[in-house]
Amino acid sequence: MHKFVSAAVAAAVIISCTQAHAQDVRYYAGVTTGSSKASLKNTSGERFTSTNHPIPFKLYGGVELTEHFAVEAGYTRATDRHEFDKRLTGGTETARLSSQVAYVALKGTMALGESVDVYGKAGVAYNRYDMDGAGAGDFTLSGAKAMAGVGVAYNINDKLALTFELEHYGRVREGKISLTQNRLHAGVKFSF
Repeated sequence: MHKFVSAAVAAAVIISCTQAHAQDVRYYAGVTTGSSKASLKNTSGERFTSTNHPIPFKLYGGVELTEHFAVEAGYTRATDRHEFDKRLTGGTETARLSSQVAYVALKGTMALGESVDVYGKAGVAYNRYDMDGAGAGDFTLSGAKAMAGVGVAYNINDKLALTFELEHYGRVREGKISLTQNRLHAGVKFSF
């Protein structure tokens, strides 16, 4: 993850420095949240849904290079780990899964009117999963994958917008383990 974060920071700095003299460059930052559930299959193929619903959140920021294009970086995770019934692993402890994502993406925006924008994102996401309480099934799994997203923003004014977006952070696989993260978020974006 260190290499990914270093590359993301370097790209953001280079782009910011390159565009620093342009008068129309704007910066933005935001926070989102949504609902959360997770499901896993055991070795018999039986699917288990998490027994709790940690609250996911995302922090992000970006540089609008033009009216229609931006570079964005973000970080998302949940406030707690997803917990699963002991039958998932056949163990005596509750299995718990945590996930987090850091991403860098290009964002394209199109206005649908004075107050509504639609946008799409494409980039790279670094996913990390940690499972504990599963005994021999404990694991840490991580990897960088292509990510994509779509969203809509309702602009309250030129500094504040309400956002609603769906993002897919890719599928990470190792052996028989295959995990995917999709997030549906609502939040606020501040421009400055």
